[in-house]
Amino acid sequence: MLLIRNAENIERVRVSTGVTETRLLSINETASGRLAVSTYELEPWSEYGPIEYEGEMIYYVLSGRGNLAYAPGGPGEITNVMYDWDSDSYSYIAPRQRHSMSNQGQGPLSVLRVQYDAKRSPDSVIPWGVPIFKLYNPIRIDRMPSLVSIVNQTPQAFRGMGAEHFRAIEYEVVHKLPKRAVPAQATSDTQGEKPRDEIVNYVVRGRGSYLVEGREHPVKAGCLVYANPSQLIDLTPTKLVDLEQLTLDYLYFCIRI
Repeated sequence: MLLIRNAENIERVRVSTGVTETRLLSINETASGRLAVSTYELEPWSEYGPIEYEGEMIYYVLSGRGNLAYAPGGPGEITNVMYDWDSDSYSYIAPRQRHSMSNQGQGPLSVLRVQYDAKRSPDSVIPWGVPIFKLYNPIRIDRMPSLVSIVNQTPQAFRGMGAEHFRAIEYEVVHKLPKRAVPAQATSDTQGEKPRDEIVNYVVRGRGSYLVEGREHPVKAGCLVYANPSQLIDLTPTKLVDLEQLTLDYLYFCIRI
């Protein structure tokens, strides 16, 4: 099953005062029946939470500035630990970590949330605190005909933070090359689906298309592309259709069922 969805075509739902949700992917649409993806928009000085979820979550700040509050003691804990959020920040939340998010800026705070509904195993690590990450130096360059994809470093050691199903996250910046430059095709050890993995790609910036089985599917910022383990296809965007935009940024999530 392959699903391509544009956030512009989905109705926003108000979930609390000043907070709206756009559900991009529901659990009943996925192979595992456990994976869901949403974006949240918080108006200035609004707050969403407290949240205590049984499964794992990863937050990515698309735009704006705010705070992530975390209660180390769980339910009943009074003192919160506050973490500063801004654009392109990542946060991993382990199962049952009580938290909330708030907008501390003058404009909207937009956050992508990827969650996997699974109980913590008895031998899993219980982290103290919430890791916050930012984009770092590129770690790999993937070359394709007419494109070059720069893969930025993202946290890989999720198991040490308690993750059992999130295997990898990548932030990729795809650059369109001049027509005369056609580099050789390179292989990527993280882009190919494996039989037990679900793949989610989310376009953060830019406009382009995904080439799937010889057919182009237009995408732009706010689009989600989901593939279940049976889709043994290459989801790398292989052609940018808007000549005015020479780059496309997207997030790649690999989730083990």
